[in-house]
Amino acid sequence: DFPLEFVRVRTTRTLLSEKASQLAAMATALAPAMRACSARASFSTQGDEGRPPSTRRKPPVATGFLRTGREREELMDVERAEQLLQSFDEAHLRRSRGDASVRFDAPEETLEVLRDATVAMCARATHATLGICAASASDGVQTLKGYVSQLGLPRGRLHGMDVNGVAVRVDGPVFIKYNSNTGDADLSGYAGHYRGVLFTPMLADGMFRQYGYLPLTLFEEEVKDA
Repeated sequence: DFPLEFVRVRTTRTLLSEKASQLAAMATALAPAMRACSARASFSTQGDEGRPPSTRRKPPVATGFLRTGREREELMDVERAEQLLQSFDEAHLRRSRGDASVRFDAPEETLEVLRDATVAMCARATHATLGICAASASDGVQTLKGYVSQLGLPRGRLHGMDVNGVAVRVDGPVFIKYNSNTGDADLSGYAGHYRGVLFTPMLADGMFRQYGYLPLTLFEEEVKDA
C-alpha cells in the first residue's frame, strides 16, 4: 500500500493533466474564431488601406462656400442671418405692394448687414442657386460676377451668350440662373419686370429657404475694392 499523501499527490497531478488537456482542446477549437476577431480588430485600427471596399469610410462632403480671406469665426450666426434676410423679404414686400418695378433702396449700413447675412448663410450651405433678373446682359453678368466672387461660389461656364463659340448680342432684360453644383450659369431673355437676385441656399437640415429680390449691386462695391 502507498502512503495516503502519495495517493493525494498522484490524484492532483492526474486532475491537472486532464484539465490542461481540456484547455488545449478548447484553444484549438477557438483558434479560427480568435483569428477572425483579430482581423476585424485590425480593420478598425488601420486606415482605409486595411478596410474591405464595402466598409471604407467616405470622405466628408464639403459644406459651405466662403471667399478666401474671410474667417468663419467672424461670421454672423445662422439664426441671426436668417432673421435678417426674412426681415428684408417682409420689408421689401411691404414697400413694393406687389409692384415688381419697385427697387430696394437702403443706406449703406443696412446693405452691409444684408451682405453679412447673405455671406453667413452661403457659408453654411451645401448647395446654392442664384436667380438674377437684370435690365441688360451686362448688368446681369456684372451682378453674377459680384455674387459668385464675394460668396466664394465655384465658377463654371456662362451659357446663352454665344452660338457654337460665336458671341451673340442679347438685347433687353435677362434672367441668369446659377447653380453651385456645377458652377455654370444660363442666360436667357426675360419679359418680367422684377429686378434683383433670388438667393436660395440649401442647408444641411434640408429646409427650403429663398430670399429676394436682393439688390443687384449688393456686392458691387466689394468687387471694385477687390
